[in-house]
Amino acid sequence: MDDELRAVLRADGQWWGQVSLFRERGRRPFTKREIATAADALAPLGKHLRTFAGLRPPLPSSHGGTTIAGGPGLLLFDLAGGLLSINDEARELLAAMPESPSSTSRFGLRVPAWIHSTAARAQTDDHTRVRAQDRTGRWLVCHASCPRDQSGNPTRPPWSSSPRSPRTSLPC
Repeated sequence: MDDELRAVLRADGQWWGQVSLFRERGRRPFTKREIATAADALAPLGKHLRTFAGLRPPLPSSHGGTTIAGGPGLLLFDLAGGLLSINDEARELLAAMPESPSSTSRFGLRVPAWIHSTAARAQTDDHTRVRAQDRTGRWLVCHASCPRDQSGNPTRPPWSSSPRSPRTSLPC
């Protein structure tokens, strides 16, 4: 991917979602007109998205904050965004994610573009966090943090994801 357009879906001043649009390598960047068109659609999309809040039945308590294997999913990326390492819990969580723009890692796994963009953001904004919903309706809390060397330069952005606990759930 070469260019990204991120937009926040708000309704009455509250965040309800995010949209990331991507351009393939070699294609032109988003134009001012395309950005303005996307901006015009944000409020109506946010209001529509808000209508879905709370419609899904609660999940069984067995999802209470850990994965089946018992720990968070961990992914380790290089500074160019390549996946270097992944644990079994992360494989399980990635398998439960809905279809979305993604790239195939050297492990043969599809890694969603929003994970790549969040991990990249951690290089400049440490302790980046995003929430995502898997295909079962379970909310995941995803963290990206970038260790730094002695000079303060980013080394590798790790990524952690786990089912949300009641303390970190989104109010709906």
